[in-house]
Amino acid sequence: SAKNADEIITGSFVNAASIVKYIKNKNPERVFLVAMGLEGRESAEEDRLCAQYLKDVLLGKPCDFAKIIKILKTTHGLRKFFDPVQVWFPKRDFELCLDLNKFSFVLKVEPYDENLLALKRINV
Repeated sequence: SAKNADEIITGSFVNAASIVKYIKNKNPERVFLVAMGLEGRESAEEDRLCAQYLKDVLLGKPCDFAKIIKILKTTHGLRKFFDPVQVWFPKRDFELCLDLNKFSFVLKVEPYDENLLALKRINV
């Protein structure tokens, strides 16, 4: 979905404010928010909700982050963090992924080698 983009940045809830600030500073004519999902093949509720959150903030709409967290706790892909039997997905990982605006940078996709891409940290 982003193959022909002039610029690609990545992000999540942990750097949401930085994403918004970066986009506003760049002031592009158009912005596409691509919710990657699982390997770009299967939808993931957490990615869709993050894209919606970013869109709302960019448009100056109110955002209920507590409601997003509540929804995410019940989604198929994230319920595993609250299953006391499993050990592979600690609840703390869920909390860390939703530490809103923890980081003040974005990661920009740049060419690295002939057929490779790399992420470059850009402080905002």
